[in-house]
Amino acid sequence: VVGDNRKFVAALVVPCFDNLIEIFKNENIPFDESKLGYATVNNVVTCVEAGEDLAYHPKVYQMVEEAISRVNQDLADFAAIKKFKIIPRKFTEDRGELTPTLKIKTQVVYEHYAKEIEELYE
Repeated sequence: VVGDNRKFVAALVVPCFDNLIEIFKNENIPFDESKLGYATVNNVVTCVEAGEDLAYHPKVYQMVEEAISRVNQDLADFAAIKKFKIIPRKFTEDRGELTPTLKIKTQVVYEHYAKEIEELYE
């Protein structure tokens, strides 16, 4: 979630790609599996990167919008997420975005995604 010193709260959303893959396969929605990137996280092989055809698919936007709407119901208007941008890869420790205990390094994420964050406020 971003929004410090901004007019409204926005979010960078990193979907659970493993869940999306399962949903897309179950619903026979085509996507390019060669664009998927995998890594071992906590001794589990997981999808950490998706191609644009999966990450930015209209179904994914719909699912994210629905999830954000549910979260926003419990928030005051000033705290509600007004805009979001989907990020097609998970934050990683290798890129310096996570601590060894998998906590997000907010400042590093802000630096890596400065362009995307600015686009949310244009």
